[in-house]
Amino acid sequence: MRASGESGHRPLSTVNPVTQSQGSSPSVSKSFRYWRFRILYSLMFGYAAFYLVRQNLAIALPQMSLEFGYSKAQLGMIGSSFAFIYGLGKAISGTFSDRSNARYFMSLGLCLSAFVCFATGFISNIYLFFSSGP
Repeated sequence: MRASGESGHRPLSTVNPVTQSQGSSPSVSKSFRYWRFRILYSLMFGYAAFYLVRQNLAIALPQMSLEFGYSKAQLGMIGSSFAFIYGLGKAISGTFSDRSNARYFMSLGLCLSAFVCFATGFISNIYLFFSSGP
């Protein structure tokens, strides 16, 4: 039996790291380095693109107010509807992304987001803003 306080696990400081001699070949190491940075850059670009998709409405609101004559209350409703639709879309897409290939899902999400943002530029009726999203 174990004494009280012993969990049977070794402390992290006593765990030996995997070394080259434990099964990793030079080609695996080279491939790992290549893919590690490629994936890192892809994720950074994807996150930045999604961030720009989320933030472009805030930049356009002042000009929309001047061009279409929207009041601050109407602009607030547009901003709130975009935030609500964005949050709802994140919850739904998060469920699907956990069960799908991340490369394809992220690419599809970026393309669809870009299309919706592009199409939103052609909306001139305030009520159509409530049915579109970022």
